[in-house]
Parts: sequence; structure tokens; C-alpha cells
Amino acid sequence: MGAVSVALLSATTGLAGATANGDPGEHGPIASHECAQATEPCDGDLLVPLNWADPHGEQIEVGFHWIPRADQEVPADGTVFFHGGGSGQAIAAAESYAAVLGPVLEHKNLLLMDARGWGESSPLFCEDIDMTRPETVAPCAEVLGERQQWFTSDQTVQDLDAVRAALGVDRMLLFGNSYGTVFAQGYAARFAGHVEAVLLDSPMVIQDDGYVHSHFHHDFYVAAREVLGELCAESAACRVMGREPVELLDTVVTSLRTEPDPIVTPAALFNLVTTWLFDAAVGTEITAALSSLDAGDPAPLRRIVAAGAAMQTPPDPEQAAVLTMLCGTGATPWDRLADAEVRAEQLDEFYRKTGVLEPFTSAEIQPNSAQRCVDWPTHREAPVVPPGIAFPAMPVLVMVGRLDTATPVANARAVAARFPDAELVEVPFGNHADSLGGASPHTTCTRELGREFLLDPQRPVGAHDCDGRAYVPYGSFPRAAADLPGVRGGPEEHRDRVTAGVATAADAALRLHPASRMAPFAPELPGLRGGKLAYDFVERTVELADVRFVHDVAVDGEIIVDSEHRARATLVVTDHHGGYELDLAWSLLGRTADQRVDAVVDGVPFTLAVPRF
Repeated sequence: MGAVSVALLSATTGLAGATANGDPGEHGPIASHECAQATEPCDGDLLVPLNWADPHGEQIEVGFHWIPRADQEVPADGTVFFHGGGSGQAIAAAESYAAVLGPVLEHKNLLLMDARGWGESSPLFCEDIDMTRPETVAPCAEVLGERQQWFTSDQTVQDLDAVRAALGVDRMLLFGNSYGTVFAQGYAARFAGHVEAVLLDSPMVIQDDGYVHSHFHHDFYVAAREVLGELCAESAACRVMGREPVELLDTVVTSLRTEPDPIVTPAALFNLVTTWLFDAAVGTEITAALSSLDAGDPAPLRRIVAAGAAMQTPPDPEQAAVLTMLCGTGATPWDRLADAEVRAEQLDEFYRKTGVLEPFTSAEIQPNSAQRCVDWPTHREAPVVPPGIAFPAMPVLVMVGRLDTATPVANARAVAARFPDAELVEVPFGNHADSLGGASPHTTCTRELGREFLLDPQRPVGAHDCDGRAYVPYGSFPRAAADLPGVRGGPEEHRDRVTAGVATAADAALRLHPASRMAPFAPELPGLRGGKLAYDFVERTVELADVRFVHDVAVDGEIIVDSEHRARATLVVTDHHGGYELDLAWSLLGRTADQRVDAVVDGVPFTLAVPRF
């Protein structure tokens, strides 16, 4: 793999040679960077202005990774710029991003670039920055000084155009996920002549004023309340509770103030619903767990809140770049150029006027992302695109998961409306950035949609099959075996006895659902009413030791989940009659009110229909 660099001066003056698109130099942009002629992956960097309005001032280095098309026998059929969001890094994820694109790279090149401040692009560091400790934010800004104001998305978009020119690429297909969609939209709006098409998965919104619609916790909370209702509407067991999920949430939060719980605090509950609602385990259990707490049974909600608390990102010195990006180019409910004290007052006034956090209070959700940006100084106006700019008419595909609280459906609809020729795909039970993979049963489908679009942007997406329901939310948490809904099928003498074993196994395997991310963060969890669950996320197994989903039945054994998301359990179940062996097989991708389960009890095989509880 090559590693070469070039100064911006070379990129703008040009050198003789073929372009990266494979066309003769005289018929297109002149490539000035050696990576343009590479026939294998090539790492490069480029010197660009710290401030693009001052091209002769300080220069910084921007790193990129170039993957030429696999078929070198014919000219390239285009270049894909891909940024997966999350952080500003892309180069480190080159292998996984290439896998996302798959056959697209047979005849198209791939360009990855780290956003300034990240990875290979002049990274910013604050050794003591910790997003969970707001007191570390202002000192970090002091360490970086006023120079940090230029490490923003408006400047990154111009960096991308310099890299494009240096590689001799005329037009690009832009593919952005999450925050990567900001770069894609910003570039398309400012450099439309160099864009062939745009693919946006889980998009953020660039407002009319040019800033990114605020990506703060109060925005997540508004989306979360809508998602709670949508989850319950898909489950008959949830609907029969007779209360709306948001009503339950409001009731529980209010009750926690008068009857505090040692684990389920308002802050922990707010974090759970704003950050982890898309997780299959949380989405399956949250409404029933709220109902249980309201009825005096705190165990279910305590368990998922504790697991959610374990799923925290450790401190990272490069998180300083998150603040420069989100705070620098994000829309805020305060005067951007005011000092921190004035901003804090304006944020409090915003919360009071809008009631956007109710029934929570701002004090109960500290620290939150809005507070971090209050303490982070922004020294200039930095819209990603000029205010009022018209977004161009070009092929655009927007994809969004209906359960996404980070970049909700409303975002995607607003983004699609900005582009005259955009097509919108909403995925029921879809998560955030499904096409990237990870924890989503919709990955294959959304990835194929994206590939088809990049291969032929002019062809409408039309009908698709990305609409499978991934799981069915619970309506209750029974405390005793007698409270569980009875199973149907199989020998009558076994039905009542196997019900609790099946429920315990299903509950344990839920953390290995392809749309759950709990197991890597919480490898050991207590059984709901006793015992221990030990997860191996790599091997996709869970060991059960005296696990009690209901208090009067204990289960021991192992569950293994295969690549098709089918679970197989080998268990010993002990109830008041004694112990018996129970083998089970079922799909984790439950889509119906009843779950089909293949069972063997003491050597007798049969099939069960297990109602959702």
C-alpha cells in the first residue's frame, strides 16, 4: 500500500497524467496526486488552508485513502466518496466500508477522507476530555485555543473538494451515514457540478440557515416519545395494556421524584429512552417494564436501566473533535457568539418555553450534549452551506429506520424535501445507519438498496422488502409461572410445564438478537428474578445458571445462536414438580403475535405456538 503526500499548490496547478476516473487528462481534471495512478489501495495526504478564506495562512494536513476499482482492464465507471459518520474518521474503517459497497467497487473507485481534527487529518487531542464530565469541556477548549474554530464541517467540505481535484476526479457519487450525511449534503449543495448522485442513510438535517439541526438530547427525546408509541402499536400484547407508553413514562418519572429508586433514576431513564430505544432488547421490554414499575415491580426496568448504564463510551482524547464539529456547525437555541453564562441562561429559557423535556427537568438530565456545547466556545459563524442555498436537482436516495431516535424519520423527510429529485425509503423497525451493518436484521436489504442506487442512480428504487418486523414488544412481565400465557400445541401434559422454560430462554436470547448491542457491553447480567446470564458475543452464546425469569422456575443450560439468527437451547428446568430436560429451537426474528418453537421434553419432540406476554 502506498503512502504519498502533496501540497495544495500542486493540487490546484495540476500535473500531467491520467485522471482517477481513467479518462485522458486533457478531457477532464488533471490529477496531481500520485494516488490517482495507483492500481492498489493508496494512502495519501494533502496540505490545505486551516481557514479556506485565508489560503496563504496556516496549512494543515488532510489524510485520505484511495481504493482503485477492482477491474483495471477498463476505465473507472465513477468514484464513490463514503463517510460513515459517528466520529469524523473514515480511513480506519476502510475494510468494512469496502464490504458495505461490495460489487460497486468492481468498476468504481472508493475515496475515504478523515474529517479535519480526526484520524489522519490533523487530529485534535485533549487528554482529559470526558463527555460525561462537563467540567472538562471548557479547559479542553482553552488548550486548543481559537484555532479550534476552523475544525468544522464547512471547512471539511472544502477539504473534500481539494482532495477530489488532486485525484483528478470530475464527479463523485456521495454516500453518507449519520453525520457523514452532513458532509455529503454540504458538498452536494456547494459543489453540485462535481456530484453525480447522493445516497444518505439516517440523515441529519441542514437547516435553511445553513446549520445542522441540533443533535442534542432534547431532540432525541422528542423522537423517542414517538418511537415508544410506534413500538407499542405493533404489538397486540402491548396494546391491551390500555395505556399509552408516553403516559406510562410520564407517570413513572413523576413517581420517581416522590419514591426514588436506587437504580432507576430520572437521569438513567432519560439516557435509556434517548440513547438505547432502538436496541431490540430495550425496545422489546421498555413499555412492559414501565408498566411493571408503575404496578410496584421494579425488577424489569432496573435490569434494562443497569444494562444501559454499562453501555457507555469510554473517554477518548479525540472527542475534542466531536465538540468542534457538533458545536461549531450545529444549530443552537442560544446566541452562538455569547459567553457561556449567557448561553446557559438562554438554554434554560428555551427549555422553559418549549417544555421539550417534560416531564423531565434540565437538572435531571445533566450532563447532556446541549450543556457541553454551552461550555464550548464558538468564535465565528460557521454554517455548513450558505444560508438559503438551493439544493440541486440530482438523483438522491434517502433511507431511514422508523425506530431511529438519533436521526428520526422527520429528519429524513425534511432532507428528502430539500432535494427536488429525492426518493425516500422508510424502514419499519429499522435502526440507525442499518446499511453499515453491526446490529441490524435489515442490513442486507438496505445495503442492497444502496448498492443498486450507486450502480444505477437513474433507476427508481420503487418497491422493496425492507419492511420485516424484527421483534414484537412485550405487554407485561409475569412474576410467577401461573401468570404466563399458556402455549398451544404438543402433548397436553407438557404444555404448562414448558411455558416458563420457553419464556426464560426467549428472554435470555434476546440480548443476542441481531438488533441488540447489549451483550458486548454487559457480558454478565442477572436473571430477571435471580440467577446469572453469561454472554459470549463473539461466539453468540449465553450460559444460564439458576436463571429465574419468573420466581418459581429455575433454568440452567446454554443457548447458541447461529448465523441465520436461530437459537438452540439445551436446558434443565426445575419447578415445584422437579427437574426435566428441555431442548428448544426458534428464530430470534419474531414477526408475529405467536412465536413458533420446536421443543423436545424428556426426549419427546413437538412444536409449540407461544403467545407474547
